Amino acid sequence: SDIATVVDRIDAAAVEAAIPSPRRPWLDPLAPLYDLTKLPTLRRDDFLTIGVADKPSEQAQPVLEFLPDVDGSMVIFGTSGTGKTVALRTLAASAGLSMARGGPCQVYGFDFAGRGLSMLEGLPHVGSIIGAEDEERVIRTLRWLRGFIDDRARRFAAVQAGDLAEYRQRASAPQEPRILLLVDNLGAFRAAFEQGMLVRWFETFQSIAADGRQVGVHVIATADRPGAVPSALASTFQRRLVLRAEVARRRIDMPTRRAELVLGGVGA
Repeated sequence: SDIATVVDRIDAAAVEAAIPSPRRPWLDPLAPLYDLTKLPTLRRDDFLTIGVADKPSEQAQPVLEFLPDVDGSMVIFGTSGTGKTVALRTLAASAGLSMARGGPCQVYGFDFAGRGLSMLEGLPHVGSIIGAEDEERVIRTLRWLRGFIDDRARRFAAVQAGDLAEYRQRASAPQEPRILLLVDNLGAFRAAFEQGMLVRWFETFQSIAADGRQVGVHVIATADRPGAVPSALASTFQRRLVLRAEVARRRIDMPTRRAELVLGGVGA
């Protein structure tokens, strides 16, 4: 076509005149490797990095963050292979970096997927990662978290604190930790605990998700479809992150460990 001929002639003239190529009118693709410690983040327990998002319509590639005091709890939706477990691992790694400028953040996990969270167990801020086969430890953790929330609610009320940041300041307790409970594969967790004598513990889990935000306890769960989240629990997840099937996988380089992170095409 005429336009192809014009383009070819312009390209040839540019090469002959040694003219540098003009800047493309769009951003470069997301990098194949990101160092989590070098991303422009606040490194605080109230700003936890999830990944890097690509927003072509805005010509921007911002760092995507989970804001516990604003978002409360979060559910991450995606089919198999979209990187739900990787997103949980990245949040856990970000929690370990929060001491640089914020308060401490402790992580606990229920791994009802493919044991993808097991790599977190060696990190100093991770309390325990419990598999689907260890029913007793899951129950003990739920019982402890429910009691912890009740106790912290009383302490918050005593100093009239509305959130964790206020409590740390008013009670002179900067080391009071934020708690993250990661649940990989909420559908499988629900199937195991929403039946028989165990149903009370699923109700306990729902109460933790509902009451935890104000006292600095947050649930981040993954699910393959909206139907895996019961309506009574769905209202407690103030934020929903959807990972698309066509999302490309990248890698994140952390100080002592390497973990994959889903980047690009992330919709919130």
